[in-house]
Amino acid sequence: DGSLEPYADTLEEHSLSWRAVLDWEPSDNTLIYLSRSRGFKSGSFPVTNTTDQGQYQPAKQEQVDAYEIGAKLNYFDRRLQFNTALFYYDYSDKQLFSRIQDPLFGSLPQLQNAPSSEVRGIEFDISGAPIDGLYLSAAAAYIETEVKEFPNAFNTRGEPTDVTGQSFNYSPELTYTFLVDYSLPIASNYEAGVDANANNQFKVHLLSQTCIELHHLVHNG
Repeated sequence: DGSLEPYADTLEEHSLSWRAVLDWEPSDNTLIYLSRSRGFKSGSFPVTNTTDQGQYQPAKQEQVDAYEIGAKLNYFDRRLQFNTALFYYDYSDKQLFSRIQDPLFGSLPQLQNAPSSEVRGIEFDISGAPIDGLYLSAAAAYIETEVKEFPNAFNTRGEPTDVTGQSFNYSPELTYTFLVDYSLPIASNYEAGVDANANNQFKVHLLSQTCIELHHLVHNG
């Protein structure tokens, strides 16, 4: 509002995170599970230079409802393990990086709340030790992201724009990793080893002239 007085405000939030899991073991080497959880990320005030106190509006806390179904399998006395999962994350008020236009400082970064967005995908990993000293693993994930509703975002010039229906920035659809590790004893208390790994990602979505970014949940199986 152009005021030169120190800015002061209060952001009051309430949340209760929880997680519920059902699992079933049809055999000694198979576990199937279903999980449902809710989590929150606290809101915050902008920490930036500005000439308008109206630009210090806080970002509210975000909420995510997570659904997941998966399986964990092991064979040959646990020398071979395979895990897979399908997941869906439903976000309310997701905190995304947008921009504001300040008449003195120009385009400035600011967290904004996207009313609705989602993440869905599948992932798997397989690992094994076929012989003593040799360990092999591979993992891959396919993820789709979508901003379901965000009509009041700003582009990199601080101009209003609607990014509803677009994907998150810096969120590759396909990622994978490979690891090979081999070690062998060379003395009673020593061993030598060598390892190699590779990883890659494909199809990074960059929203044209729009700066929003997701820090999504990292699933650990």
